Amino acid sequence: MEQTQTYYRIQIVNASLYRVIYQVLLSSLCLFVTYSWPYSLPSIVWACFYLCFIIWLIYWVRAELIAASDDTVTILHVYQNGMLEFEHCNEELDQHSFYLAGVFRLVSRNVLTGAVVKRVIFADQLSNTDNRRLRRIILPLASLSDDA
Repeated sequence: MEQTQTYYRIQIVNASLYRVIYQVLLSSLCLFVTYSWPYSLPSIVWACFYLCFIIWLIYWVRAELIAASDDTVTILHVYQNGMLEFEHCNEELDQHSFYLAGVFRLVSRNVLTGAVVKRVIFADQLSNTDNRRLRRIILPLASLSDDA
């Protein structure tokens, strides 16, 4: 008797506002700390205005580039037992995969080569149902690493 496994087809949209905001905030913070020491109130206010403008500009340019391209969705098959099928490669989710503050960090090991692959998926790249499904699979794996 053949046993079937349940898997979820998760669509990952390549556009992510969270990713843009994280990247801009991190780079702006590094530049601000490096070049504006010691802080003064007017420089903080102007830096916030520039930061908002840069976030808007990068998001707008990114949205235009994504609208011009056709391949905006990546398909990921996630099985209940922690196996991944991504771009015709079978991978096994590691216990170090986690979900934290709107960010999925998937650490997987290729079954054939043994290579470790790390992916970061932001929560706004997934639909609500895909978000819940991926968390439902990752959370038991994370609890296994806590027990060890």
